[in-house]
Amino acid sequence: MFNVGEFVLCVRGGVWKVIDVIGNEYHLQKHESEEMITVPVADSKEIVRKVTSKEQLLELIDRVGFITTIKAPNDKIRKEFYVDALNEFDEVEWVKVIKSVYLRQQDGRFMEGELEYADKAKSFLHGEISVVLGIPVREVDGYISSAVSDDKW
Repeated sequence: MFNVGEFVLCVRGGVWKVIDVIGNEYHLQKHESEEMITVPVADSKEIVRKVTSKEQLLELIDRVGFITTIKAPNDKIRKEFYVDALNEFDEVEWVKVIKSVYLRQQDGRFMEGELEYADKAKSFLHGEISVVLGIPVREVDGYISSAVSDDKW
């Protein structure tokens, strides 16, 4: 069960704050938005987990330069890898997607729709970093860039 004031990740995208628990329903507000949703407490499919700890996120940021990209022999398999990575709801997997798309875009060889995968990964990762470190989402890219010596974003 999640408590009022906690931040959680939802399948529909991004980071949400538990505003209230009334009866068997969570009332959630999207981070840095006025958007609200109601989720049944018993619906374990919508809320994935609480946001990661500050220590884990800072360690992740330190390792960004060492996290490998996603390699695939063709676009169809690459798309499957991206979908699987996003469905893990894991910060390292999100970094892999973001780095892979960024580097493929720099090389001018990214596939149609590939940016959407990176945007979804950023929505989760940047939302978590924003909440945990107390910085606006729009400043997360800059924060990561300044924290990583070899900027691959």
